[in-house]
Amino acid sequence: MNAVEEPYVSQLDWAGRVRFETVRVPNDRIIFDPVMPEDRAVYSCVVRNAVGNATGAMFLRVKDRWAVFWPLIGIILEVIVMIVVIFVYEIKRRANKKRESE
Repeated sequence: MNAVEEPYVSQLDWAGRVRFETVRVPNDRIIFDPVMPEDRAVYSCVVRNAVGNATGAMFLRVKDRWAVFWPLIGIILEVIVMIVVIFVYEIKRRANKKRESE
């Protein structure tokens, strides 16, 4: 007789954000809704039956929604600083030229 156990997550409090979607054994899924930075971890799946058992592991990487903008913001700030430095240099250079010509 084949017994099918319900999937479970051990030692975690998911607050109803995680659910298992069972379609067929090869295509079962775990769904995080919504995914949060705290979900970043290594998840493993252990399957046991009369023939034997198998284990698989996967690392879930969660990126911040704004992560793509931080490099862009850095580049924009760098350009602004360069413009200010060039502007201040040009003002001082012109002031020195005026003093020298007088």
